[in-house]
Amino acid sequence: STLDGMVCEFIENVQEKYGMVDELYWDNAETVLGNTIRNAVEKHYPHVIVRPAKKIRIKDRINCTVRLMGAGRFFLTDDCESLKTAFSDAVWDKEKQDDERLDDGSTDIDSLDAFEYTIERDLKELIREVEDV
Repeated sequence: STLDGMVCEFIENVQEKYGMVDELYWDNAETVLGNTIRNAVEKHYPHVIVRPAKKIRIKDRINCTVRLMGAGRFFLTDDCESLKTAFSDAVWDKEKQDDERLDDGSTDIDSLDAFEYTIERDLKELIREVEDV
């Protein structure tokens, strides 16, 4: 499918610019899509581990990022404009009782989710490193 090709092209571009891709996480709400992507990636990049995101509590994901930023240990590359904009535009959904980001298409929640899915398995280690500084 087109998405499979785009994912494999993304991996290739990341590897050319930044080095080896070890893991890739997909939104676990999209099981069929995730399985399709996993099969395509395993075929072209057998070393890449493809698995569903854990989707841990959003406040924990945000707290980790804020702590990294506050400790001066969070950096964006120059070509990461979409994530920079997503951080700037994200707001809480005032209609919800629980802390939930507004996800009505007015901001780029997908970029935030994608970023957070890549660090969520390492949150405890990342926070411990900030505390040790």
